[in-house]
Amino acid sequence: MKFTSSLLHRHRFVRFASLILALLMLCAIFSSCQGEDITDESTEDTSNEQSESVSATAKKKKATEKATLKKQDIELTEENTVTARVMSFNIRVDEFTPERIDLVIKMIETYKPDSIGFQEATEEWMEVLVDRIGEEYDYVGCGRNSDKKGEANPVFYLKSRFTLIESDTKWLSDSPTVAGSKVSGSAHPRIFTYALLEETESGKQFAHINTHLDHTSENARLRQADILIKHIQEFDSKSISFVLTGDFNDKSTSQAYTKIISYGLLNCTSLAKKSETGDTYHNYGQTGKIIDFIFVNASTAEVEYYRACTETFTDEEGNVAYPSDHNPIIADIKILGKAQ
Repeated sequence: MKFTSSLLHRHRFVRFASLILALLMLCAIFSSCQGEDITDESTEDTSNEQSESVSATAKKKKATEKATLKKQDIELTEENTVTARVMSFNIRVDEFTPERIDLVIKMIETYKPDSIGFQEATEEWMEVLVDRIGEEYDYVGCGRNSDKKGEANPVFYLKSRFTLIESDTKWLSDSPTVAGSKVSGSAHPRIFTYALLEETESGKQFAHINTHLDHTSENARLRQADILIKHIQEFDSKSISFVLTGDFNDKSTSQAYTKIISYGLLNCTSLAKKSETGDTYHNYGQTGKIIDFIFVNASTAEVEYYRACTETFTDEEGNVAYPSDHNPIIADIKILGKAQ
């Protein structure tokens, strides 16, 4: 009987243990399922958040495109635009020779721009320019140094077509009205000069802005571009169309160039119906870079023609001669004119 009773107890124990084991397995399966459900819900929540984010981005993009299209709804016609040939020309600060002077003047006489943004125009250069083209062109601008002498970025304009309404030179620094001021890292003070021009015949206005960024520091150029854009915003706030010319000492892959483009300006080469591109800096045939640009706002301007003027000449001894270490660039622009 003891043996039978022992077997019975053992049998009951096994059955009880089996039942407990089964319950534990069921609990594990249940927990696993619950875990899978939580994971799915988490993924679903993340997916929903991503969908909402994508949806919000899409709506924002659509709204931006709509706003852009609205701006571009302004049709540029003969009645509301000024057509002008604009030139940018770095004439080089040194190697000031009679031969080079003649070639610089020859380029201007060949292309007959309505307005010109010069860079590296020293006092000697200014005297020559006024003497050689002063009958046709007037100018605005001053030197970049603290005494307002030294290199200038003047804007020259045809007196027969335009009347000067307003002009100024400002320093690309945190103190733009302090002559000679500069940003950290810039080798020299850098400036921009602008001329608000009114077409005498029609009364329509646009601004020509001209600049020259630092040649040594990328960070300085980026900061100068940022300051320049803040000043350009003032023209936009007054609905004044403008063209921006200059030697930016940077390629189109640079941060400074990207800063300018991200504001909404476009390089004339990308807008021109006909474009003859080429290097703008060549160091007298020793290298080749594109660092000089003409920018416009695509919503207020059309570009008929762009050209990098890459002509070379031959001196008396049969050697290749260049007007400067930069090629001038021109653009024929139809720009929305603010009527007064």
